[in-house]
Amino acid sequence: MGLDLTTAQAWAAILAAIGAGAVVRDLVAGFIKWLSGAAGRERGRNADLVAQRDDAYTRLRAAETERDDAYRARRLYAEHASTLRGMLLERGVPPAELPPWPGT
Repeated sequence: MGLDLTTAQAWAAILAAIGAGAVVRDLVAGFIKWLSGAAGRERGRNADLVAQRDDAYTRLRAAETERDDAYRARRLYAEHASTLRGMLLERGVPPAELPPWPGT
């Protein structure tokens, strides 16, 4: 019992087996978008999204830099206060006369 396929039927069977139907569907959808101008509008929306993303990254980097600078300044102030406290103790000021250390 053999199958007698014509060339057109054979090609149709091969294309169906490899999923060419999905490719053709996507090509037709893309062509319709191109004809209606939707492709251009979509490209414009994508460009806007890229610009928004780049702006968000720029703002993120600026916020991170500001955070890091504030941390460094806070650290320097804490080290300076610690040095001054040590100098007062070395000069004989009793610890009870010093203001309490912040956070304790």
